[in-house]
Amino acid sequence: MIKSSITDPSKGIQARVSDFGELITGSLSYDESSTLKMEAASTVYNIVTPSTGEYIVITGMLLYANRNVSATTEATVDVYCSSAGPSSARTGSSMLLTEIPKQSYRDITSLSLFCEPGNWINATTSDDDVYITIMYKRIRKL
Repeated sequence: MIKSSITDPSKGIQARVSDFGELITGSLSYDESSTLKMEAASTVYNIVTPSTGEYIVITGMLLYANRNVSATTEATVDVYCSSAGPSSARTGSSMLLTEIPKQSYRDITSLSLFCEPGNWINATTSDDDVYITIMYKRIRKL
C-alpha cells in the first residue's frame, strides 16, 4: 500500500476517503435560489443579477404552470444568459428551452450550466402564469 494524501496547500485541508474506498468530495458552496412568477407572456424577467467577476452556475430549476396556462397549448419557457441585462428585448443564448402543460410541474436537477461574469439570467414564457425557481452558485472562476 502506498500512503498518499491530497491537500489544499493554501488552507491545509485534506480530501478524505470513505469506508468503502470512495473519494469524498463536496460542493464548492451552498446553493442560492431565486423564485418569481412570470405573469405576462412574451415579457423578459430577470431571475439572477450578476456580481462582478463571478460566474453564475445553475444547479437546478423548478417550474410550475398554473391553471391560467392554456388547456390546449403548453407554455414555452426560455431561460437564457444575457449581457444586456433585464430589458424588453430577448438577447443572449438559451440555457434551457422547455414546454410545460397547464397545472404541471417540471423539476430539472443535477445541472451545471454556467453564465459568464457580468451576465444576467433572464427568462420568458409564451403563456401566463408560470412560476420558476432557479438554484445556483456564484463562483470566481471555472
